[in-house]
Amino acid sequence: MTARIRIAFLALALIAANLPASAQEASTPKNGLSFELGGGFRWTAIGDIRDHIDALDEYLYDLCGSANYLPGHLRQPGPYGPDLDFTLRLELGCGFSAAAGAGFSRILDRSESLGVFFLYQDPTIHYRTVATFLRTDIRLVPVHVDVSYRWALARDLSLTLGAGAVACFASVDLERSLNFYPLTYNPAEGIVWPHLDDSFEVSGIGFGPLGKLGLEFRASRSLTLLVLVEGRYARVTRLKGRQAYSYDSWIDEGYYVEGENEGFLQTGTSDRSLMGLSEDVPDLSVTPSPTMRQARFDLGGISCRLGVRLRLF
Repeated sequence: MTARIRIAFLALALIAANLPASAQEASTPKNGLSFELGGGFRWTAIGDIRDHIDALDEYLYDLCGSANYLPGHLRQPGPYGPDLDFTLRLELGCGFSAAAGAGFSRILDRSESLGVFFLYQDPTIHYRTVATFLRTDIRLVPVHVDVSYRWALARDLSLTLGAGAVACFASVDLERSLNFYPLTYNPAEGIVWPHLDDSFEVSGIGFGPLGKLGLEFRASRSLTLLVLVEGRYARVTRLKGRQAYSYDSWIDEGYYVEGENEGFLQTGTSDRSLMGLSEDVPDLSVTPSPTMRQARFDLGGISCRLGVRLRLF
């Protein structure tokens, strides 16, 4: 009887001693190649384009006054958008892995505003209605490499921490339309009736570091479920592309300009006094001027994704 008890205790001790190794072996895959697919939402800072829309909204508020214009109708693009990621990961052993992949994120928004203001002392003739339309379409394609380390928390649950680098391609389409309508039209008074339309198609690439923190649950030998938080810091300092524009107004003999330019996106203010506006209207352009500087696109942000990893071999 005593011998049987000793044998039982010895068997239990051997099982207990073997459990941590089994958990580590189960949660840490051996060397091999796997494919990851994830989706979620990304927050992106964007930068100067958002700042321009803020400045234009504030300018219209100052132009019309608090009683005739409600600020905030010109919404900034995003900053949230769907985020997809595709990654190939190579297990290196000892908990380490290396990965390379690419993703796609898009921020699409449109907004409109309406206000009333007057230019001269006679409000019965010179009241104006300003209608503003904005549409932004931002597409981001990050290409990344990283190295990760995996800690086993339980038999099938692991914590991962990774760091790497990203090259992010950014494409921005922006449409703006400002229309100023007189409430009472009288050609003899030389009423100012400006109309501003332009569109931008610009793109660029930014580089920077990234970091990852995630949880992994191994559902089977070939399938792992992922929860991932990823942060990156990168900035595009040169957005190059084209601007198509048409500006018109009826002052004296009339004023009308249309055309297309190419260059790097600039942000600042422009003189629109010939159109009945001020000399410091918030503006974007691809033509440099003393009152503008080169626009920057801030790619910094955070992504939260759910995904799966499929072991290939």
